[in-house]
Amino acid sequence: MNKFFPLYPATFLCLHLSGALSALLGFLTRFDNSASNNFNIEQVLQSYAALEVGQYLILAILMSGLFLYGHFKIGGFLLKTTVKKSSPLLIHLSWASISSLCLLTINTSFFDQSVFYMPEHLTLTRRSLTLLPVVLITFLPALLVLPYLFLQYRKTFYIAFAVLTGILLLQYPNSSQHSIHTDKPNIIFIGVDSLRLELIDEHMPFLSDQLKLTTVFENAYTPFARTYPSWMSIITGRHPVNHKARFNLQPESMLDSNNQYLPSKLKTLGYQSIYASDERRFSNLGAAQGFDKTIGPRTGAADFILGNFADFPLLNMLSILPISKWLLPEIYANRAAAHLYHPSQFSELLTHELSKLADQPLFLSAHFCLAHWPYTFVGHTNTDTYQDKPSYPANLKAIDVQIKQLYQYLSQKGLLENSRIVFLSDHGESWGEVGTGLYNASKEELTILDHGHGMNILSPSSHKVLLALKGFNTPTGKSQRLTSLLDISPTIADALGLTYKHSNYDGQSLLTPPQKPVEISFESGIVLAEANTNNPDPDKIAKAGLHRFQVLKNGLLRLKEASINGMLQKKQLGLRLDSQGLFLGRFGSMNLNYLLINYNSHTYQRFLSLSEISSDSKTLVKRFCELYSLDHNNITKECVKM
Repeated sequence: MNKFFPLYPATFLCLHLSGALSALLGFLTRFDNSASNNFNIEQVLQSYAALEVGQYLILAILMSGLFLYGHFKIGGFLLKTTVKKSSPLLIHLSWASISSLCLLTINTSFFDQSVFYMPEHLTLTRRSLTLLPVVLITFLPALLVLPYLFLQYRKTFYIAFAVLTGILLLQYPNSSQHSIHTDKPNIIFIGVDSLRLELIDEHMPFLSDQLKLTTVFENAYTPFARTYPSWMSIITGRHPVNHKARFNLQPESMLDSNNQYLPSKLKTLGYQSIYASDERRFSNLGAAQGFDKTIGPRTGAADFILGNFADFPLLNMLSILPISKWLLPEIYANRAAAHLYHPSQFSELLTHELSKLADQPLFLSAHFCLAHWPYTFVGHTNTDTYQDKPSYPANLKAIDVQIKQLYQYLSQKGLLENSRIVFLSDHGESWGEVGTGLYNASKEELTILDHGHGMNILSPSSHKVLLALKGFNTPTGKSQRLTSLLDISPTIADALGLTYKHSNYDGQSLLTPPQKPVEISFESGIVLAEANTNNPDPDKIAKAGLHRFQVLKNGLLRLKEASINGMLQKKQLGLRLDSQGLFLGRFGSMNLNYLLINYNSHTYQRFLSLSEISSDSKTLVKRFCELYSLDHNNITKECVKM
């Protein structure tokens, strides 16, 4: 190889140095000595996750080699076409610098959150006329050199082509035709993560129009403002304390063996069940719950690593192309990789996978996660008119487009003509200090701190949810009926005439009059001080919780079972029966205390023990003990005494 070739990788590395150092510093900060002591990095290296990370690194090396070799050949061509007195060193060095600078300019222009940034005056807009020649300068040399490499390494190219063709054929839809099952309606859940209900009408026009054709339950709550436990309640109709999904990423072996999952029950009726989400990092729904297929980015330890740290200009540009769903499965359509996420990618992935449906009635649960922190994506802009969190509304607008695209696809395929649709959110979102709407005897409102969600069970911003029914023969309009996500599964069962044992449900069918009392439980996650701030630091959050996790051989990340009992003792817990509620936590105090709430008068009283409450609220206290005493030591001691 020509002696000037080393100039290209040397220049490439030098111009990428600042971004590479920034990425490395971020990785080392998150996995410093204290983190390494709490988290066995050898688990990652010995698991399938190492192969998945290795796939990314191999692609980075191959793409870099192709890029550098292509530009080296162009540099040689330029040398031949210039006058003889030109310096070969100067020609190659200049072209090596220009090619790498063009790559970094394009990367910054498309991915403004990349660590490989360029000065603003070297950044182009996507509509800039200058962008096209810069793209050609950057990538055309690599394409032109491919025929030459093909002639040199034919066998390797034939093998690679055969493998790629095989993959594409396996992915190609078997049929784009779907039958309309008049005897068995399609069941479609459209979920939005971290949804602020009051912003729907202004920032989600398509969803708002759809909700006008539904029964909207305005007094609906989630039992747990975290995605996995709330979705487990949706598909089981049970309190988290009963279905046993008490935390995100909890081992499936710890789930209650008596859970009757909606996807599994629908499968006995001939349904195919699909769960789709553009953020599967913390919500490990899938085959264990009876879903035949999951749609979304590949999840596991590699998702955590690549989703946070995969930021390499050549692969960033590759991630734009649909082929990345196979080449970069942890990144493509992954809302968790916010610096690379294009909302249209998840829509494309969703419709692509739905085009391969079997000729069966469909149960589809589509969950859109863009409204979740950190509230950014590629092309994101702030909304100045919403001062509470200017970065948030743009995410709702993008989700609204995603929902519209899914709706149009389902309509085009005839899948909406006989369907039962549930619009829902798994939980809400909070921006710090929250007014609970509850007052003490001195008429002082109780305020709590809740940044994000899952931090405080008294936060209406986190726990009030969207719940609306379409196609169930219920009156169109708004209902004030007290309900929760636990009611969805029994409602579907009732609509289809499934013979569930109703004793297995904690929720009630919304197609029948409410049975008294209406019972809603509330739980918090682990309240981390590092997370419950206005601008949470991902590095600090990771360090605070890293010691609780382990990497399985298959590359999945799960909580250690030994950690869970200690985590359970730190939960806030609550129970509401109709207009009365009982809540346990450190509410406005350093010590555990109970709040007895009257929702009719919006008042609360503070107590230090259950015995102080039991005489006046015997049914509520008894039921509170039945739910929580088994797993929570402090409650067990108090309940035994009574």
